[in-house]
Amino acid sequence: GMRVNVFHQKDEKPNAQSMGSIFPLVAPRLVNVRNQGEWNDIRILSDWPKLQVWVNGEMVQDLDVSAHPELKYRLRRGYLGLVNLSYPVRFRNFRIRELPAKDRWEPLYTGPADAGKWFISEGKPQLDLLGEVIYVDGAGHWATKEKFRDFELQLYIRGCRYHNGGVLFRSEGHGTKGF
Repeated sequence: GMRVNVFHQKDEKPNAQSMGSIFPLVAPRLVNVRNQGEWNDIRILSDWPKLQVWVNGEMVQDLDVSAHPELKYRLRRGYLGLVNLSYPVRFRNFRIRELPAKDRWEPLYTGPADAGKWFISEGKPQLDLLGEVIYVDGAGHWATKEKFRDFELQLYIRGCRYHNGGVLFRSEGHGTKGF
């Protein structure tokens, strides 16, 4: 994940540990910290690949995360968390607004019409295409004809008590010989 640093020190020259930094890699454009005891206002816009941070109304980060070698492969989704390093910190008025999804789910199999997207990559599996369900028996592998790089996969699996299977990914398309 990533961390926007919250630090009360007024650094003369912004550095990778300053308030508003993408810790510990990217210094903010400027350090805009209010006096101790006053509330600081932080706004974060994470809209891949754009990451923008405002502190007290001034933009301190405007990054294209995909162009930063140490950030471009970080998780694109995950939990939100608060960090505290043994000193009292107070947070208030938390709000979040999810942005419209840019992600588009590509159906890999919704019925027998999608069988052309797949090929038998190893062995002789017995495939029965039963509407939205792919029933597979016998030894072998069925693979997509298209290659995928970074992805999120969602599917349902149901097997008998002692079934043995799995999902191959980033393979060379030769079943178990390709990973």
